[in-house]
Amino acid sequence: MFELQPKETTSNITLRFPDELLDKIREISHSSGTSISQIVFQACQYALSSMQKRGDNP
Repeated sequence: MFELQPKETTSNITLRFPDELLDKIREISHSSGTSISQIVFQACQYALSSMQKRGDNP
């Protein structure tokens, strides 16, 4: 059954990326039809999850 999930609150931030990294992210965004924001969000979630599994994150 479809259930609506509560909307997460979000905040705007400014990040600086090396040009080469940003170019790669833009390529992925363009080819996948996914926003840059969503790619960065998912990459951060993945990295944090990996760190927790290894015990690197308190």
